[in-house]
Amino acid sequence: MHTAEHKNIAVESFNPQGPLAILPTKEAFNSAVIWSVKSDSANFLSTLKKAEFLEVFKSYLGRMGHVGEVTKITSIIKSYPLSLTFDKNTSNGRIVKIGDALNSIHPVA
Repeated sequence: MHTAEHKNIAVESFNPQGPLAILPTKEAFNSAVIWSVKSDSANFLSTLKKAEFLEVFKSYLGRMGHVGEVTKITSIIKSYPLSLTFDKNTSNGRIVKIGDALNSIHPVA
C-alpha cells in the first residue's frame, strides 16, 4: 500500500542492482512490484521479515516515489529464478528467426 494514488501509471527504473517495475492494480493505493536482483541479493531479501523487507525496498525505491510513501506490503513476497531461453536454430527452410523470436526472458529482467 502507498499514500498516493497510482493513477494507472506504470513505472520502470533500470539501476545497477537491477530493474524495478511498479505496476498499477485495481486499487488506487496499491501497486504490484517486480524487482529483479542478482541471486545473492534475492537470497538475502528472501530471509527478511516483511517489515525489514519494506525498509530495504523503500531505500531502493528512491526517485520512483510517484506513489508517495510505501507504507505496507499486503501480499506474500515471492521469488522466482530468471533464466534465458535461446533457440540455437536460427533458420528452418524459408523461415529465419531474429531478435525476440530466438530468445525468451522475463520483460523486467
